Amino acid sequence: MDDIKSPIIKTNTVLRQLIQIPPQVSGIMIILSALFIMYDVLTRYFGQGTYWADEIAGYFLVAISFLGSGFTLQSGKHVQVKFVLEKLSPTINKVLDMVIKILILLITLIIFYLGSRYVLDLYLLKVKFITMLSVPQFIPYAAIPIGAFFLLLEVIRELILDLFSDKGGNSN
Repeated sequence: MDDIKSPIIKTNTVLRQLIQIPPQVSGIMIILSALFIMYDVLTRYFGQGTYWADEIAGYFLVAISFLGSGFTLQSGKHVQVKFVLEKLSPTINKVLDMVIKILILLITLIIFYLGSRYVLDLYLLKVKFITMLSVPQFIPYAAIPIGAFFLLLEVIRELILDLFSDKGGNSN
């Protein structure tokens, strides 16, 4: 069993570190959004205003939502109905946790696949937003499959830990 645990521990470490990347990118996007909006407010006050600040901040807002999903799962911050879980036995809780993770895995695979196909179509068709910046649509929409990819990594990491840990529980 120890020969199995060593690669699992290494994989767990690598995946945990990978899942840390999107929240850092999201943090940078939040700071940039705040700066862009403040700049826009100041320039509007002096009669100029920008045409790009709101648009980019909107793209960042969408990206932040998708990029944070894997880290949110890792942190245990996804929505749970705790009062129901507290009434169940530990065995049923473990089984239910595995079923939920498998469902998350399946749904996220679908989102990743369809999101990737959609982004590829937008790229190949060279579709752009009809705005002042004319941003190619595949760029902001890429946050969907990228966020789904990181969520997949986290769900797989947790499933592996659940399957191979001695306690059978989630050991972050």
